Amino acid sequence: MKTKTKALIIAAVILAAVAVLLLLIPVEKKQKLYEQYGKLAENAETDEKSAYILEHAEEMPTSILEFYYTDDRYVDLVYNYPEHKDDYKTMSFTDEELNSGTIPNFYMSDLRWAYETVGGRYIFSGGCAVVSISMVDVGLTGDGYYDPVRVSKVAEELGASGFLGGVKNSEIGNICEAIGLKYNSYNFDPDEGGSGEPDEKQMKDILDSGRPLIVNTKGDTFGSHAFVIRGYDETGFIINDPASPEKSARTWAFDEFSSEILRYWEIWKE
Repeated sequence: MKTKTKALIIAAVILAAVAVLLLLIPVEKKQKLYEQYGKLAENAETDEKSAYILEHAEEMPTSILEFYYTDDRYVDLVYNYPEHKDDYKTMSFTDEELNSGTIPNFYMSDLRWAYETVGGRYIFSGGCAVVSISMVDVGLTGDGYYDPVRVSKVAEELGASGFLGGVKNSEIGNICEAIGLKYNSYNFDPDEGGSGEPDEKQMKDILDSGRPLIVNTKGDTFGSHAFVIRGYDETGFIINDPASPEKSARTWAFDEFSSEILRYWEIWKE
């Protein structure tokens, strides 16, 4: 009897030990996840997108996953990466984009090309110039050949990539010329021999001739950026900002951004 009781006690102790170990495994795993992924692991407990990203984290390159930590604007792009990373292989422009009769608005975050690179940098974070050039080309030609990725390849072939990736804004005209567009360049950057603040009437005269402008700015309003001005009305200039649907949805008075313009290019197709 004593032997049987002793055996039962030993068995109970073993079972208790196993139970404790089973309880500890998730805790240890969670601790490792916290150590490896920090904020992502913490957010995954309450946020579905974060949980999905954590589940697929090992499938993502570090260069994509890092965007989760840098800026909340990029959460959706990180979230969409596993399912959409190869979208460019089957991309096409819509009939509306090709036949709009104006300059269509493309965005750097468009999943058709967001995960492709220009100068080693993802288009969704550093593709403002190539996306701007692409939308102007599509608007002027209607053929849709030069999507942002093809423009990126041309830029790289020209050696126009920036030090930190993307494209050197000063090379925008040369890239346009390389894809068959004509341009006149206007420089207002005093650090590069520019003439100072641009002329509103000159900009409107160019737009009246049917030629869009690709603008390079630096300042608090748009940051270091490139975007398209495609027209104007009585309230201000109409822009296609490849980084912001919100900024594209309103007009901009000349005085709101003119002091930040470094240069612009008048673009046309013969």
